[in-house]
Amino acid sequence: MSRLLRWEVLMITLLAPEGFLSRDGLSCLSQIGPMALDSTAGTTAHPKKFIPVDRSDGWEGVVWEDQEDRSAMMTWLSPDLSSHQTVKLRKSGHHRLVAGCSNGVDQLILLFVSSATPEDKAAPTELWVRRFSSSTGVELASSSLPTQKLGGLDVHSYFPSGGSMSWNPAAGTVGVVLSRTMTQAADGLNHQAATSFVLDASSLGVVKILGQTTSHSFSNTMLLDESGAFLGMDLGDNYPRGIHVWRFDNETLRGRVVYTFKTLHGQSPQSPSGETYPEYSKISSGNTTFFKWSNDNYVYTELAHPGIVEVSDGLLIFFAGEGPALDNAKTGRIMNSPRNVALVKAPKDLSSTEILSDGPVEVGGFYSFGGTWSDQQNKGVVHLTNYESMEHSVSRLKTARISANRVLLWWELWSESDYVETQFMLVDDAGSVVKPITKINFPARLAIQDDIRVVGSNIVAYAGSAEGHLVRFDLCLRNSGHEVALPHDNDETVEDMNGAMRLIRLDLFTAVSAVFAVFGL
Repeated sequence: MSRLLRWEVLMITLLAPEGFLSRDGLSCLSQIGPMALDSTAGTTAHPKKFIPVDRSDGWEGVVWEDQEDRSAMMTWLSPDLSSHQTVKLRKSGHHRLVAGCSNGVDQLILLFVSSATPEDKAAPTELWVRRFSSSTGVELASSSLPTQKLGGLDVHSYFPSGGSMSWNPAAGTVGVVLSRTMTQAADGLNHQAATSFVLDASSLGVVKILGQTTSHSFSNTMLLDESGAFLGMDLGDNYPRGIHVWRFDNETLRGRVVYTFKTLHGQSPQSPSGETYPEYSKISSGNTTFFKWSNDNYVYTELAHPGIVEVSDGLLIFFAGEGPALDNAKTGRIMNSPRNVALVKAPKDLSSTEILSDGPVEVGGFYSFGGTWSDQQNKGVVHLTNYESMEHSVSRLKTARISANRVLLWWELWSESDYVETQFMLVDDAGSVVKPITKINFPARLAIQDDIRVVGSNIVAYAGSAEGHLVRFDLCLRNSGHEVALPHDNDETVEDMNGAMRLIRLDLFTAVSAVFAVFGL
């Protein structure tokens, strides 16, 4: 272990010829603008890159995948950041790390799916779950999960949206949601959807397969709720079309759509099925004629991560969306209007159709692939930003519960294709703004599906650098007038102001630190 000074950002080699890292110091995922956030090729469909984990001795951990040889790695930092340790958990192979979690004491559980796609479209691929010691990295147990169609998880191949996992130590179970391409269906196609299931944390066997959450599923997130159930959401284009919030345990799965969005309709009377449909005159214009059928894979929305905050009287659900959300005429491109931070507050009981937040009711709908009309409604959507230009659009939204009645929102501001800046905001449990939009005076940028974490009174996040390093950002939540201690008199610094960042470069350890000051908490 090497000696590090406080406030630095630890850097570990992560060289990545496949494209996770780029020469300008940011991951290639960070270079993709909202106009490329389409469901199939954009950054919405990329697995988590840096997975926060914990153990009982107070060391701070992160699990990541070496982008050069696909080895699974874990890095631990001491509570005072004076030392660190990196251990290879799993050597390189033909398996991708798609999800992980810890029991907060002494063990990790990671999920791996084969990167090889079977030539036979009806054949399943391999899916492994492995349990490791948090301190030594020794593999304690492993299990090959059932991936066949009948009675199994129906996994034909890896899908880039990856998965999410949460461990309930009290129950000895692990909840999993996994986005995957399925084995061949009766129509000859390999469809895509996310499935949910529960594992036994000791044996790693499947306790219960709850089944499909959403199809197609292009982004997902999950946490352990106050009742010990697995609470999460994913973003779908069809079944259902919208943000699907769900909760499951080892018996039942229940969910509801809390937000839905517009649909691009066919621009020729004949659909790919060969059927012919009439003109959709309500949204047609002099330049474009639409018809009463659709097959739109775009979702015009980004989930926040983790994005769900459980408060005493409900669930705050955060996302970035376009407006008007149900205007089918404002389609045709991946992004058609600037995306803004928004929330919906829903009851904890997901069987309820009630919305607790105070916002307008927007009514719309779309014609399905078969020409059938589907009603849509959004209710109680609260917009927290109001960007009107395509030069300013919210992306990579993160949430963190920092204290009672306080939620921090972190996001990046983009044009259609270029990063502009990073911003944050504080809201209370009602979703009301208590600290308005504040610019962070440093290009702190994160992978789209990664979570930020709370460490003491600080927010911590991880990213990759062009040099192949693991970068740790530390957002210090401090009251005005409280000085931030510097590690060394000769360090290069940038003075911190309201929402600004103190940058410390430690040449001896090839490290860089990000320390932010948030005032007026």
